[in-house]
Amino acid sequence: MNEKVDLLVVGGLLVIDHIAVLDQLPAQGGVVLFPGLTGMLAETTFGGNNVNLAAAAAALGLRVGLVCFTGEDFESSGYRAHLDAIGIKDRWLQVLHAQDIAHCYSFFDSGGTSLTFMDYPGEASANELYIPPDVIKNAGQVVISGGRRDDLSAGRILDIAAAAHEADVPLALAWAGDRSSFEPAYFDLADTLLCNHFESEVILECLGPEAEAGIADAGPRRAFVTRGANGSDLYYGGRATKLPAVQPSAVVDPTGAGDAYAGGVLAGLAWGQPPDVCGKIGAVVSSFVLEERGCQTNLPSREQLEMRYQAAFGETLNSNEDAG
Repeated sequence: MNEKVDLLVVGGLLVIDHIAVLDQLPAQGGVVLFPGLTGMLAETTFGGNNVNLAAAAAALGLRVGLVCFTGEDFESSGYRAHLDAIGIKDRWLQVLHAQDIAHCYSFFDSGGTSLTFMDYPGEASANELYIPPDVIKNAGQVVISGGRRDDLSAGRILDIAAAAHEADVPLALAWAGDRSSFEPAYFDLADTLLCNHFESEVILECLGPEAEAGIADAGPRRAFVTRGANGSDLYYGGRATKLPAVQPSAVVDPTGAGDAYAGGVLAGLAWGQPPDVCGKIGAVVSSFVLEERGCQTNLPSREQLEMRYQAAFGETLNSNEDAG
């Protein structure tokens, strides 16, 4: 594990997903009858925002390292074999005390509205995450998954972000949280911000006058804000650019589409692509994830990405990787 990774993904949990896509969600106090719901929830897929992002980048050919928490059933759950199979073999995982891998239950309606429940472990079950300093210094990029003050090992994750910043390693923040968990320190460290439009509103509320001109004033020099079927917004170089969504062959399950977008963006940055092209790459990758159930079940290869990119945008995705 002494070789350089292209992308080091830090933070979060390994998660096993249970996903149900219903015709509609119940109103408050209501009940929706859905034959087969028990069987649908019994089917599991591998998830976790951090691993979804990492898996998308790995599918595109990046060497990805993973620093996060797992449960005592890492082996028996099949997650070890899964990470091996998708090529994420550079791993620094902390086992939670007396905990299995977290299970997440997500319910979606046909319009993409969701309710999600997760058996999130308490801080008392976690030790500190460890990563050798040289791994951080030699990484092509580091991305923090979450970036909340209530993350497991939140202080250590912030230390890792600061170490990347100090070593001039490009640092991205794939932020997710609410006002109570906002940690402003990341916004002084990160070069790239990745979030959805709901999360961007929380960021602006928390930063207040510091970001009165909008998300472009939040700190990172470029920000990618996803808007579901309405595409994404890129804030870079004093400009806001709207980027279109890419039409999937079918919308089966929206779970993990935002994580796939982030993984595609970071792959584009690793290849030396300009930010607008990186956002388009993210849109293409997320379109594949929408087509099947599960966050990591239909990720494209580099070749599949290039084919759909050309079909969607009428241009070739030129190879622009740095020689080193």
